[in-house]
Amino acid sequence: MSAYGGTVFKMGKKKILVIDDEPCILQVLEIHLSSAGYDVICAEDGAAGLRCLAEGDVNLVICDFCLPDMDGIELIKAIKAAKAAPPLVVISGYLDDLNEVRVKQSGALEYLRKPFSKECLLSMVADVLGA
Repeated sequence: MSAYGGTVFKMGKKKILVIDDEPCILQVLEIHLSSAGYDVICAEDGAAGLRCLAEGDVNLVICDFCLPDMDGIELIKAIKAAKAAPPLVVISGYLDDLNEVRVKQSGALEYLRKPFSKECLLSMVADVLGA
């Protein structure tokens, strides 16, 4: 049973775009999500993430709130403006209560504060994707 009230199931190849400027975070998220059966695309900044989003069908975006080329609110708005925008989850070690409200108001479905466990991540992803 997940922290979000659901059970974690291994998914059939849904595509997740992960945007984070920390290589170690990208690597850990890619390992955890791939091991759960997801296709994972990684981008190191907001512009690269938006290019990846434009290139193909993405079922979920997981992005850092603090990126070198744009802040989380800018990125959320750009993703939400995309044709057929996927659900969006924001991760950050710097989200305070005010920014959490701003993230949700801008269109993010969920947020996770770093550090988070593999189980919490996979439960949230399964819940967001409707597993």
